[in-house]
Amino acid sequence: MDALKDSDLLHWKHSLLELIDIRIAQKTAIWRLYGRSTMALHQAQMLLSMNSLELLNAGVHQNNTESFAFALCHLAEFHAEQSCFVAAGEVLKHLKDRFPPNSQHAQKWMLWDQKIQFDRALNEGKFIGLIHLLQESQRLMA
Repeated sequence: MDALKDSDLLHWKHSLLELIDIRIAQKTAIWRLYGRSTMALHQAQMLLSMNSLELLNAGVHQNNTESFAFALCHLAEFHAEQSCFVAAGEVLKHLKDRFPPNSQHAQKWMLWDQKIQFDRALNEGKFIGLIHLLQESQRLMA
């Protein structure tokens, strides 16, 4: 974590916004890995509130970076863990609208969607649907 802190200081000092976004997304993943979903949620929310936007057409700004996609995926997973599947579905719908299936970062939200569906089917005891979800996940990862 000290190395992360040192690189954060460098990125902030030189205003390297894309690297800052990536670092926050990495911290989100690390907190999730350690089972600290609240800390991961805070990191994801911080990334979502950052003002690192890309210029689209006609003066419209939108954040379509990989880090932003990961932050939204973590948010969807957090809602699913709390059994708020409707909220998780809304976040995934937003991801699908923002990153269509043929876009650069679509595979990320597709894998998270499969994971959330898998966990939900497992919790509800729908074991027959699990095989289909596993096959679909393997197809996405290939």
